[in-house]
Amino acid sequence: MRSVASGAKSAAGKSSGAASERKLFKDWFDKDAAKAMAQQIASVYPGFNAALFERRALRSIESLEFNDRVKQFSEALHHALPESYPVAVGILVESLPEEASAASITDGWLQWPLGQFIADYGTSHFNQSMKAMTELTQRFSSEFAVRPFVEQYPEQTFEYLLKTQSTAVNMCAGGALKVCAPVCRGEANCTMSLPLQHRFSRFLMR
Repeated sequence: MRSVASGAKSAAGKSSGAASERKLFKDWFDKDAAKAMAQQIASVYPGFNAALFERRALRSIESLEFNDRVKQFSEALHHALPESYPVAVGILVESLPEEASAASITDGWLQWPLGQFIADYGTSHFNQSMKAMTELTQRFSSEFAVRPFVEQYPEQTFEYLLKTQSTAVNMCAGGALKVCAPVCRGEANCTMSLPLQHRFSRFLMR
C-alpha cells in the first residue's frame, strides 16, 4: 500500500503548472482545501456553518506544519458541526465521495481531517467510529484514525477489523497494527487475550 504521503504527493504531481509542482506537502491544506471541504459537507448538510469552519480552519495557517493543519481542520469541523458526535460523524460519512478503487485510495487526501476528527472525538463512541472508519477507508486510509482505538480498545478493535471482509479495511488495519504492535510484544501492558495475541501476530505476518 502506498503511504498517504506519497498519495498526496502524487496528486500534487498531477496538477498543472510549475507552481503547483513546487507546492509543499503541508500546503495542500490551505484556503482551497478548506473551501472544498466546506462545499463537500454543505452538499449533504445545508445547515453547515461554512464561514465558521473556514475561519477556524485557516487561523494562522501559514505558520502551521502539516500535522497541525490537519488537527486544526478537525477542530474546525468540531465547532461547525452539531455537538452530538454520532450526528456529526454521520454527516461526515454521508458527505464522503464515491468509493475509490484500491489503487486510488491514497489520493483522497482531502478526507484526512475527517479521520482526524474520528480520532480526536470518537473514542467514546466505538461502534459509530468503527463504522465511519470502514466507510472512510474505502476512499482514504484510516490507519491514523484507528490508532487511538487500537491503543484504548486493542481486543475489541482487532476483533472488529478481523471480521471485516474488505481489502481496504485490511490495508488500513495492517498499517495501524504494525505501528501499535509494541503494545502486544512485551513493551507495554497488553490487554488482549493470549489467543488473540497469536492471531494478532499472524495478521502482522501476512
